[in-house]
Amino acid sequence: MSTWKSVRPVYFQGGAVCIMRVFTRQSYQNIPFKELYGFFLLPDGSVLNFDYRQIEAAHNADAATGQKLPPEPGVIYSNLNNNKLPSFEID
Repeated sequence: MSTWKSVRPVYFQGGAVCIMRVFTRQSYQNIPFKELYGFFLLPDGSVLNFDYRQIEAAHNADAATGQKLPPEPGVIYSNLNNNKLPSFEID
């Protein structure tokens, strides 16, 4: 079971980019799991799904320099097709 935390659309002509962060009820070593989704909403109501690997690459890069950042603990990069890539390994 998950709870929806936030959907942050960024509007521009022709659609909106949405980043959705879902806090789950699961945790490991007191770190809560969070699922991060990205998608594009078109004016006709259809949805274009970002690849979960693209979401991971963007989330773990410095916006100003493009340099790779360490992954945020407990994040699971996901897409609307239910593909998932965790930012962590469970022992």
